[in-house]
Amino acid sequence: MVHQLEQEIASLPIEDKLWFISIDQQIRAVALGKSPSEIEVELTEMANEPDIQRKLATIKLEFEAANAYPSRMVNPYASLG
Repeated sequence: MVHQLEQEIASLPIEDKLWFISIDQQIRAVALGKSPSEIEVELTEMANEPDIQRKLATIKLEFEAANAYPSRMVNPYASLG
C-alpha cells in the first residue's frame, strides 16, 4: 500500500507535492509538541549546515548533468511495471 501511495504521489504536479510536504511538516510538529514555526526554524537551521549545503550542491550538479543528457536518464520505476 505504501508503494502504491508513493507512486501516486510521484505522478502529482509539483504544487500538490509541496502541499503534501506542508501537511507532513504540520503532522510532525504536532507529534513533536512544537509549533509549525518552530519546526520551520529548525529546518532552516539544518538546511544551512555546511554538510547539508555540500549535499545539496552535489544533488544540484547531478540534476544539471541529468538535464544536459536527458536520453541517459534512468527511470527508477521502469522495472516495477
